Amino acid sequence: MANVIRLSAGITTILVTCANLLLGAHDANRAHADEFSWPNEEWETASPADVGMDPRLIESARDYALTGSGSGYITRHGKLILTWGDTRRKYDLKSTSKSIGITALGLAIADGKFALHDRVVDHHPAFGIPPKENAQTGWLNKITVFHLATQTAGFAKRGGYEPLLFEPGTRWHYSDGGPNWLAECVTLAYGRDISDLMFERIFTPIGVTADDLHWRNNSYRPHKISGVMRREFGSGVHANVDAMARLGYLYLRDGLWKGRQLLPSDFIDKARSTFPEVIGLPEEPVRNAATRQGRSSSHGNASDHYGLLWWNNADGSLAGVPHDAYWSWGLHDSLIIVIPSLDIVVSRAGKSWSREPGGEHYDVLKPFLQPIVAAVQGRKEIADGEISIDRPAEQRTYRGLREFNPPPSPNEESVQAIVGATMIDGYGGEPIDDAAIVIKGNRIVAAGSRNDVSIPADATIFDTTGLTILPGLLDAHFHIGSGAGMYEIPPLFLSHGVTTARDPGRPIEIYEPVRDSKKPVPRCLVTGPHFDRAPPAHPHNAVILNTRAEVRRAVQRYFEQGASGIKVYYRLPLELIAETCTTSHALGIPVTAHLELIDADDAILAGLDGIEHIASFGTALAEPDIAARFQEAVDSHNESRKDERYRLWASLDLERSPRVQPLLELIVKHGVYVSPTLATFERRAGDNRVEEFHVRGFENMLKFTGMCHAAGATVVTGSHTWSNQVDLGWAYQREMELLVESGMTPSEVITASTMANARFFGVAERLGSIENGKLADFVLVQGNPLEDIRAMYNVRHVMLNGLWVDQTPPKTFQGR
Repeated sequence: MANVIRLSAGITTILVTCANLLLGAHDANRAHADEFSWPNEEWETASPADVGMDPRLIESARDYALTGSGSGYITRHGKLILTWGDTRRKYDLKSTSKSIGITALGLAIADGKFALHDRVVDHHPAFGIPPKENAQTGWLNKITVFHLATQTAGFAKRGGYEPLLFEPGTRWHYSDGGPNWLAECVTLAYGRDISDLMFERIFTPIGVTADDLHWRNNSYRPHKISGVMRREFGSGVHANVDAMARLGYLYLRDGLWKGRQLLPSDFIDKARSTFPEVIGLPEEPVRNAATRQGRSSSHGNASDHYGLLWWNNADGSLAGVPHDAYWSWGLHDSLIIVIPSLDIVVSRAGKSWSREPGGEHYDVLKPFLQPIVAAVQGRKEIADGEISIDRPAEQRTYRGLREFNPPPSPNEESVQAIVGATMIDGYGGEPIDDAAIVIKGNRIVAAGSRNDVSIPADATIFDTTGLTILPGLLDAHFHIGSGAGMYEIPPLFLSHGVTTARDPGRPIEIYEPVRDSKKPVPRCLVTGPHFDRAPPAHPHNAVILNTRAEVRRAVQRYFEQGASGIKVYYRLPLELIAETCTTSHALGIPVTAHLELIDADDAILAGLDGIEHIASFGTALAEPDIAARFQEAVDSHNESRKDERYRLWASLDLERSPRVQPLLELIVKHGVYVSPTLATFERRAGDNRVEEFHVRGFENMLKFTGMCHAAGATVVTGSHTWSNQVDLGWAYQREMELLVESGMTPSEVITASTMANARFFGVAERLGSIENGKLADFVLVQGNPLEDIRAMYNVRHVMLNGLWVDQTPPKTFQGR
């Protein structure tokens, strides 16, 4: 049976054993070690522009940092791009020591000294006492290492021997006492000074010396325990920003350093994540030690954005900052900031920044972190509030996405006018008879009724009377195919009006010949291979991912190769889908999914932007026992899905099922694009090898597609390249027909094929409609597709980027 996990809102981690990580991810990380830049005695330096960052915004962050004086480092891609202050000066980091100290816990877990959910009393004979009153609560035996590391154990704030305030795991309370007990557990487990352990295993390998970092003598507890030097995690570390940045870079690289796995990446995943059992816990008021009176906390909804002694932005409380960002945070605003999706590490120490009375806990960080994030080129819209990571997709825009193969352009000064056709604008507006479109270079400069458009005297005029002109079609789900004829498919689709196509799930290098093609081909947007788990259904088109660290590296790798989206496949577990979404959204690219083993509602909550194939909704709609049988069959054998999906869909009662309306509401609420690809699933009575369950299953797929559209979901057109009902090259037109059959009007289908897909692709600022400023991509057909969508088969002419691509462009004439 498949491991199908239901994701609750806000959960971004599922715990995996360190043993599995050390066996699997170690070799994977070693393989990627050479991809990274590593600091030696000094960091390699680069300008902000060299690493794709706006220097003005970086300097803005530095200037804010300097309102508290001090020192700082900003790095990207392992290169130092900006420093300030005396970078060798050591600062008292206070609570940043918690995040540094927790690193020793990662070593202890990896070494098998104890596990995260072990009871602390089993490892520390004097745990929790003094004070003696703690023993009377009955809570000491319940406290685990996890409770100490997540601030849910219940100890009061100060770092000495503090009273318990609540039953472990029932509230959240920021404490130094709990982390100090944790430090003693690690000390006893090794029987040695934690400082010596950390220098041997972590600090020295990453280039940190005693001149860069040291633990001061304890403030709260005796200097020794069982004859061994005792350290405090609650505070105590003095370090410079170079040492802080190196530790942050070790965390950024998931515990890897120059080919050595110093820390298990699974532990780092835990440290940077919020846990289901912690999210939503109320915060215990801070109490006066003398009066025992409580006052409101200043930590906000801390339990929603706190991991293992690291703060994070998992719940999006820090607007404009990726959700995967996490940081240490000590008194005087000492910070080690790690943003995996942007490959950024920042360290800062000095004096405290000023706070506004009554402000939110994270407000003081905004003037520092937001400009750093916004400085990554192409991401200014985040700082301006135009995009917010992991908000519903209808509130999310993706900009600056580019095709893998930019098409050639005409001379910038050339002027063309297309006149006489009936114009459909792509937005669903009323058609314009006898239209005129003026193109200069590759851009539309005027469009409307011929009577309202001034045609320049030097324009080459093309007479298209009797035809209908539409924006070039965009294909949401195109595959280049395989074999000897694969590179003939893109020009074939272009000749049929598809001027832009996204291939969700092929290795990017396969498209190299398309970029160099001598024939005109559509604009191609690529995603790279499917993100999948073994055994993949399509091994040559998949990358196998087992950990969140591998997911983050894969997203970054394909993004840098030109991916304008990522597609997850049906064996990828839910927690890795969530990680894919978080990382991709931070880079400004969408994520789509082909689902069979994960229910669509769970995957939507994980952050998907689009769902490929109407069949992907089946398990979320079916009766639980039917869905479970289907998932078990597919989990056992990939090919089972070909017939079993129809049996599942044939079982649905879409009118009466209580699961239909909640799923529709979720799709609409989260703005998920639905690409049904009906043409590839079409099965009709009388077709070869088609049985009754195939027919009934497909009828329900058609019906649910119409229900999605009627509910307000954005349905888009994707061909999947092949259809049993039409010749090769016409699957897109067949999909348009089937969308009409599902209940959409021809006008709505045309919008789904143009402007809706342009928004889905993140290219709506330049494609998808006929209007001033857009690129000149058009298809001209004989007949009126608003009356009969089958007119889309009657393609007469195609223009791509201002150039005619068919053999017989419309005839030209001079004058009006």
